[in-house]
Amino acid sequence: MYHKDLKDILRAIPVSPAELKKRLGYLNLSIEELENLLEPYIDDSLINTIVDDFISYVKQFPEFKDILTEEKIEKLKEKHFHYMKTILTEPLSFDEIILSSKSGIIHERIGIKPKYYINFIGAYLDKVVSKLGKNLDSYHLSIIVKRFLLHLSFSIDTYFHLKDKELKR
Repeated sequence: MYHKDLKDILRAIPVSPAELKKRLGYLNLSIEELENLLEPYIDDSLINTIVDDFISYVKQFPEFKDILTEEKIEKLKEKHFHYMKTILTEPLSFDEIILSSKSGIIHERIGIKPKYYINFIGAYLDKVVSKLGKNLDSYHLSIIVKRFLLHLSFSIDTYFHLKDKELKR
């Protein structure tokens, strides 16, 4: 079902190079700016700290007690480490945008509503800025924020596409 939904979403949203270019334009962001973001001091231990801080923050909310069981936390840390490493250290790729759509599918399936998802992106950005802000100027921090927003736009579109499809059944 997951792969069927993904194929349907990639056609419906659409998730395409043209759509990516359009959304980058909405954010006043270019591929070149994203490629220049790569910073040598963003290492794995810093990314692990950001992820650990974020997961500790989310764990404090009772609504996530069932979702954030101890056995699921390690897998979640692994997924979020990959997500953060991609956003903070790798050039933008089309596969990364597809990953955002997959994220929307997962969040919809496990019941993470947009109000949580959107607000927790804010909390994630807070963790990132608190760890990186002293090393980056406002221009580079702005690019990081916009990259998060780009991901969020594809994830939320995916989430709402699935909900719309569910309502039409």
